[in-house]
Amino acid sequence: TLEGFSLLAHHLLERRRQQGAVVSTITMSSMVDRLGEVYGVDTPRTAVGFKYVGPKMLESDAIIGGEESGGYAGVAHLCKTGYLTAQRTDYVIIPEPFGPKRICIGHRGVYWFDVIAEGRVAHGSMPHLGRSAISDIGMLLYAIRSRLEPELASRVSVMPVVPEEARRPSINVNAVWGGQVSENQQSPCVADRCVVTFDRRFIPEESLDEVRREVAEVVAAVEQEEEGSSFRIEDRMSVLPTRAPEGSPLTSALSTAIRRVRGCEAELVASPGTYDQKHVSHIAGVDHCVAYGPGPLKEAHQPDESCAVDDLVTSAQVMALAVLELVG
Repeated sequence: TLEGFSLLAHHLLERRRQQGAVVSTITMSSMVDRLGEVYGVDTPRTAVGFKYVGPKMLESDAIIGGEESGGYAGVAHLCKTGYLTAQRTDYVIIPEPFGPKRICIGHRGVYWFDVIAEGRVAHGSMPHLGRSAISDIGMLLYAIRSRLEPELASRVSVMPVVPEEARRPSINVNAVWGGQVSENQQSPCVADRCVVTFDRRFIPEESLDEVRREVAEVVAAVEQEEEGSSFRIEDRMSVLPTRAPEGSPLTSALSTAIRRVRGCEAELVASPGTYDQKHVSHIAGVDHCVAYGPGPLKEAHQPDESCAVDDLVTSAQVMALAVLELVG
């Protein structure tokens, strides 16, 4: 999605000579920003969701807008409408960049959420009359780093997540919104509202209820310690971890094919992020689902993402042999 959107924007700017903003969400590639610099157009970012992209496109007279939907508009739709079901499908291989000798058997879970701080507005020259929601969020971010992150670092999953550091759960700040609207519009006011978007990745050994409870406890503790502060949590998205069954015929067929093509044993790994296995497994009910494909994982979603031609050919050969074995 990231590369495809950038290519579409490039086509409009370069081939069709169109001029206008290119709107994307905070989760999209920085390749979009580079295109904006080259062609001299604005590249505004929005919160995740088409409901944010659409209004920004109208506001900025954009030539294109888009976001990565996490497969919800594609594979999830096929699963929900009955095109992809356990009754019609035995095995699913999802092409993902793990390298030609790795088989990805599952992924960690994700909990995306916002924490909204409500303050009190005042003129910037008299901040003592207001309460800065940004300052309150700052205290919360410090609490997350000093209290929650060390606890997460102490947990290690038995699932073979790669890279090694991702075997531990994590929490990332995806975005912070508050204060004046933009760099071009001065607002001499104390910010009375601030929103921070968190990305909490959890391992199979943790439950979603436990993850939510931990977050809520930290937020409640800061609210109690910082007199006058006010926070609320709003969920954005949650995905449970997935894992293909032990001894799956699909994993066995791919392992055999890798041995024949590459001359080495397959490495079973798990993904640090989610991919379409969540839809295939949780919605369609197809348990025998894995990810396999060429490309270095550490370059995923990077502006210089690459894929060696030799690895592309090798992966195609492996998948062809695996399919032949599975269909007899």
